[in-house]
Amino acid sequence: SLTTLNLKNLDLQGSLPSTLGQLTNLEFMILAFNDLVGPIPDEYANLVNLVEFNIGTNRLSGSIGHIVNQWTSIENLFIGINRFNGTILDDLIPLSLLRFFEGNQNSFSGTLPPELADLNFLSIFNIAFNDMDGTLPTEYGEILSLESLMIRNNGFVSTLPTEYGNLKNLATLLMENNDLTGDITLSHPVCIRSVNTGVLIEFVAGKDINCECCSQ
Repeated sequence: SLTTLNLKNLDLQGSLPSTLGQLTNLEFMILAFNDLVGPIPDEYANLVNLVEFNIGTNRLSGSIGHIVNQWTSIENLFIGINRFNGTILDDLIPLSLLRFFEGNQNSFSGTLPPELADLNFLSIFNIAFNDMDGTLPTEYGEILSLESLMIRNNGFVSTLPTEYGNLKNLATLLMENNDLTGDITLSHPVCIRSVNTGVLIEFVAGKDINCECCSQ
């Protein structure tokens, strides 16, 4: 009846054991900051009660989307700073409770699916430093819960949708090193780091920004 497995930052090495997929009552699985390698075992698709899955900062590889899309109770999904590849974002669409997604610094490919706008609780979305391409969906301007949008260092080619000005809770917008053009007007200060030349970000109020992120 184990519900929490926290083995964070213990210098664990080797591959993930498939037998952990038998822990079907598990709600929190935290294995971040280790030296784990290899794929996520297919048996982990059985962990349908997961609320948080954190394996960030390892050397895990392979495809993970076909496993993730079974976790319909997941709220926090941290898989950044690994070596995963293939597509992932379409597999997030069924995860209606998802709040935090960090998939940065992998080799994920594909485009941004407009259907992610239906994730009503999504707060943090980080797909920076991957091999994504395509355009920015206008529908993302409807994710009013969104506080952080990080898509920098990909291959997006797009005009910045003016609808993103509707993101009233947005606090961080990191978009550099894509091919983006256009302009957007936001009603509040937002932490923005080195947005592409050709993209104009204006603020209706609070034009002066003073925060650690923007000063680095």
